[in-house]
Amino acid sequence: MNGILAVILLWPHRRKTRRLPRHTDLLELNSEASRTFLACLQNTGVEYKVYVDPAGATVVVPATKREIDFDGVDAKLLKCMMQVKHLMHVVTESSLYDHDEHENAVASHSVTHEWLSE
Repeated sequence: MNGILAVILLWPHRRKTRRLPRHTDLLELNSEASRTFLACLQNTGVEYKVYVDPAGATVVVPATKREIDFDGVDAKLLKCMMQVKHLMHVVTESSLYDHDEHENAVASHSVTHEWLSE
């Protein structure tokens, strides 16, 4: 039994790694990814607001004062985020608390790739 255990412990462990897609400059917003994300976001049937934070991340907040609920009403939003996860930095925030950034957020149905890129 000890011999078998030693073989198991010495067996090389190889983890499968998934290669990330090659992109253009990471500071440049990928047009195809942003258009895919925005189309998906606009088809969720849920009202959101969007702004770009100082680091360049696209931030999505509910249009009404509430928490994000990926197991419920925001499940489609999560799927949209997963579609572009390696090509675009998208984050969400609760809208329960007032933040200055939320005041300047734009309705998601009005957001375009060009607006995000500015």
